[in-house]
Amino acid sequence: MNPRTKPSSAYIVDANGSVNIRGDLNTTTHLRATAALTVTGIPGSVSENSLLGGASTQFKMFAKEGAFSINAGYSAAMLLISGATWNESTSGTHPLIATAAILKPRVVSGAATVGDTAALYIEDENGTNVSGGNYAVWVDNNTSRFDGNVLIGSNLATPIGVLDVNAPEGAGGAGTRFLVAFDGNVGVGTTTPSKRLDVNAVMKLRPTDSPGQCAATDKGRIYYDASVAELCSCNGTNWVKGSDNSTICT
Repeated sequence: MNPRTKPSSAYIVDANGSVNIRGDLNTTTHLRATAALTVTGIPGSVSENSLLGGASTQFKMFAKEGAFSINAGYSAAMLLISGATWNESTSGTHPLIATAAILKPRVVSGAATVGDTAALYIEDENGTNVSGGNYAVWVDNNTSRFDGNVLIGSNLATPIGVLDVNAPEGAGGAGTRFLVAFDGNVGVGTTTPSKRLDVNAVMKLRPTDSPGQCAATDKGRIYYDASVAELCSCNGTNWVKGSDNSTICT
């Protein structure tokens, strides 16, 4: 306290300079700082329940290397926030903490350099053991929505279709590109398919003169013959015209 001046009527102690307190500083009301408030010392000296705040917003001050959770009973990370969901806008940034926003999160393993440009990149598989194997992404009991093209095993800059499946790119040597292994019907152009494959449109088979072998295991295969300009099918021995099921095609 400056002995040359009388303390302001608003303060019991008015110090113009540094103040050193060798014990605890307790207050039954607010502790305010008009400039920066700096706390130094070992991490253990900061109570996990210490709060610093303003008029309506409070901030928690916690020790270095400690975990901090908001509305959560546990914290597996340095910062864990748990709470109700919110309705977000269809475009723009999505605010998460105060004015901070997540624009392009990226999850990678190790220190590898990722060259692909993506809003979210998940490299390698998750290390958590789950029933059936390890998965890089697991969507459980919910709906996944994709508003653009979906590529599986493909790295094309311009996808061929809405769903581009190129299995060998992601699984070398895979012979089956697309598999629906479940009871039910698949519809193209219809939401109520009545057969295993129900196409409510005109189908196109590329004409060819090289349909491959026709053996007992190939019975039932069909193709459009470029020379005879007709559908041909495999009867288990030969490729025959669909018009009479007897005349051999090419």
